[in-house]
Amino acid sequence: MKYTYYQKLSREVEGPCNICGRICKLTWDHVPPKNSFNRYPIKYNPLLEITKQDEVIKQSTSQKGIRFRTICDSCNNDLLGKRYDPVMQEMSEFVKQYMTTEIEIPRDLTIDIKINRLCRAICGHLLAALVTYDDVILIDKSLREYVLDPNRLPPTGMQLLAWPYPYGSIVVSRNIVVKARSELVHFPDGVVSFISSFPVSYVLHDGTDNCGLVDLFSFCTTNIDDVVPVPIDFSSMMYPNTSVYRNLKWPCDLSETPYAAMFVLGSKLYLDGSVFAIQSKESVNQIIL
Repeated sequence: MKYTYYQKLSREVEGPCNICGRICKLTWDHVPPKNSFNRYPIKYNPLLEITKQDEVIKQSTSQKGIRFRTICDSCNNDLLGKRYDPVMQEMSEFVKQYMTTEIEIPRDLTIDIKINRLCRAICGHLLAALVTYDDVILIDKSLREYVLDPNRLPPTGMQLLAWPYPYGSIVVSRNIVVKARSELVHFPDGVVSFISSFPVSYVLHDGTDNCGLVDLFSFCTTNIDDVVPVPIDFSSMMYPNTSVYRNLKWPCDLSETPYAAMFVLGSKLYLDGSVFAIQSKESVNQIIL
């Protein structure tokens, strides 16, 4: 099988912003944001590219983390960067301090956080992580309305799951469907999108199975600045009722274990923007110190 470098995660210089829809010059958005430890040199490939032991696959390299050129300057730097990303950074810093401590971590901790700003930050970057603009996709239309309206509740029928992510990789995918290999572990049902990067993974889906994880949307209110206690369950790094750590690509795990997915479905349109990236050892050391 012949492999090629992964294409840049960008569109034309001008086009519709993935968040507001305005035709303008597009800017590069870090997904996840760079203040969530996505600002270091990284090598990456398409998420579903299959590697073989006897083949060396060339990887694309980014000196500034994973970025998508898909949103306007206003949505990038004002809406996300100033209003919402600082709360996402707060969540990352909180989880990081327990992930890197030498003391025993309590199973359950709680963070008091501006939940409505946190969820909009995550959804905004999920919108940015799509290498095309489509005003027909109902999920994206609902997410745009939610991110742009500070008084709106999250889209009905969706869950935004979170779990502590102990790996030095970054995994980003939009609008896929997964099916479990066995009944040993649950997978998000419906259409799934996710951003996984140390120290938290966020999984959005339009199903009802929370897979034993915290649903951030369930804590949301109509007041953008409400502060609510949100539980952080460190045992959710493992599959429920096991001592087996979730795969670093979960829920897009196509390994041979009984905890993996049987298949992953998605159109080329969405898979073109799905990324699996590995931080260098130097970058990981910078992150955890």
